[in-house]
Parts: sequence; structure tokens; C-alpha cells
Amino acid sequence: MSAMPFRKTLVAVGVFAATASVSAMQPVSPHVAGITRGVVAPEQGETRPDGRFLASGKAAVLYQPHYRAKKAGPETMAREFLAARQGQLGLTTQDMAGLQRSHLREGRRFSVVRFTQTQQGLPVYGSDIAVSVMRDGRVIYVTNDSVADVGAANLAAGKSQAQAVDIARSYLAFGELSQQDAQRMVYVADGRTRVVWRVSAIARSGSVGDWEVLVDAHTGEVLRAEDKGLYADGTATVWRPDPLSSARVAYGTPGHVDVGLGQQLGFTVDPAG
Repeated sequence: MSAMPFRKTLVAVGVFAATASVSAMQPVSPHVAGITRGVVAPEQGETRPDGRFLASGKAAVLYQPHYRAKKAGPETMAREFLAARQGQLGLTTQDMAGLQRSHLREGRRFSVVRFTQTQQGLPVYGSDIAVSVMRDGRVIYVTNDSVADVGAANLAAGKSQAQAVDIARSYLAFGELSQQDAQRMVYVADGRTRVVWRVSAIARSGSVGDWEVLVDAHTGEVLRAEDKGLYADGTATVWRPDPLSSARVAYGTPGHVDVGLGQQLGFTVDPAG
């Protein structure tokens, strides 16, 4: 079976199967090695009972925040926590002032509030903070991918969105694109803060890949390029016919119910996922 790309998110589902063997998901596109640029592996840090911490002391993950906010809406409670723990999270006063809510998922027991840093009105590339908070104000889990040392950016007009897409297409050696998108952002790397176009591109034919390219909005230089696709190469066997048809029973009959995916795979769901 040839390698097949998966876009953005890998989803696992519980199925009735006799055996299955699939290699680990990983980038295997022949195009990857030559054009990947500016991709740096994240610091793993040190794992402790209460979380994972980077060498700077900044908390990357808090398993046990031990904080209760005043009961209010999810975003208000999450912001109270961030203000109280900004030092532990490596956030400056400027960072705090520029935080924008990027997503809110409300549940019956707890909510997950995600924030993105902004600089001069533009989102900061790679920044993401997720706070999981109970309805009573207890903060139960936090992930912190904030970006440090964000400086002032030159917002003067430069390359247009269309020009950035053309630059990315040329860099990737793609012809016609089946999907494309470009967003203006702030990018921090090598001690510099620059305005970039974040271009997402998928080729209509030929080269495979789900590429993300950062194009300097002023010079047109490609600063970063990464294939976000995941690939699998393997074989599998499944029941034929399926267990319900062969037993002539409906789903839900004792002995014919899937167990939860977490029980099958033996993991705990990340509350900030």
C-alpha cells in the first residue's frame, strides 16, 4: 500500500478488526527534505509532578495549577488565572495586554479557553495558551505555547497576499493549487520580530504535501516551510462480514458494543486538547 497523506489532524476510531499493522504516522513525502526550512524542534523541558517546565523556568504545561478563580464566565476566569500566574507562564505585561481569545469550547463540567498573543493587532505565529477551567472556577489544566521576546514589527506595506501565495507556490515548485490561504502574522525567530504571510498550500496534482510557508511580508524571503501532512504506509485486515451482520444482532446487544477509545488505547484525554 502506498503512503497516503492525512491533512492536519490524525483521528483514531474504534472498529471491529481482526488484525491491523500500520507504520507510525510521519512525513515521508519525497519533497520534504529539500525544501523544509526554519523548522526547529521544540524544547522538551523537565517533567515534574505538577507540570512540564522549560530551562528558563517557564511552565509549558501545568497538570495541577492549584488555582480557583472567582466564579464568572469561562474567559473571565481564565484571564484571572493568567493574570495571577503570568510570571510562572513567562508572560510580560505587554503579552497580557495583547492576548486575544481564539477559541472557546464550553462543556457541562469544564470549558477550554484558548488565547493567542497579538502584536500591533496581528496574531503572533505559534502562540497558543489553553486554560481548562471548571464551572466553579477551579483551573484544572493549562498548556502554554506563548512566544517570548516579541518586539515591535514594521507594518509598512510590502508584499501583497497574492504575491506571497505566488512566492510560496514557486518555492514549493507547485503548479496549480487545490487549496490555498494566506494570513498576515508576526513571526519571532533568531532574535527578530517580522511581519510575514503564513501561506497554506496543497497542490492539485504532482507533489504531495500540506504545506505551511512563512513569507517575509517585506522582502519576500521564505523564512519557514513545513509539510504539516502526516503519512501512513501499511496493511490491515478487518472482519468480513462485520460482527453485527454475521450474528444478525443490532448494535448495543450484549457482547456487541465498542468500548471507549480511551480504554482501547490506554490513554487519558487531555483536558486542554
